[in-house]
Amino acid sequence: MGAGLLGLGVVAVLLPVIQAGEAESTPTWWLLAVGFAIIGLFLVWEQRLEQQDKHPLVKLKLLSMRSNSTAALTGFCFFAAQPSIFALYFIGLADTSGNVPTAVSIGMTGTTSIFAVALLVT
Repeated sequence: MGAGLLGLGVVAVLLPVIQAGEAESTPTWWLLAVGFAIIGLFLVWEQRLEQQDKHPLVKLKLLSMRSNSTAALTGFCFFAAQPSIFALYFIGLADTSGNVPTAVSIGMTGTTSIFAVALLVT
């Protein structure tokens, strides 16, 4: 149930953001409020599971420790900024090499795969 609530909440939050980037679609901004409400329901569900000594998806007690919450916020900011860093990198490579950014990004797929394997190995 918790994974379903979290998944549904994330989809409801991200769908209007993705639709805003498309020229031919009208974003359904009301889904943002619904998504945040579902994520709030997920947090209530997880607290209830912790109180019943069951196994929650996320132990919310861990986020009450300052070091853990700081690490989670830092990781969130890093991964939120990463797509724009890659986009700027590919656009810069395309400008210097004279290729289209899509062609450069396809060529760089091998590099991205190497980073993913290195992350899994370490």
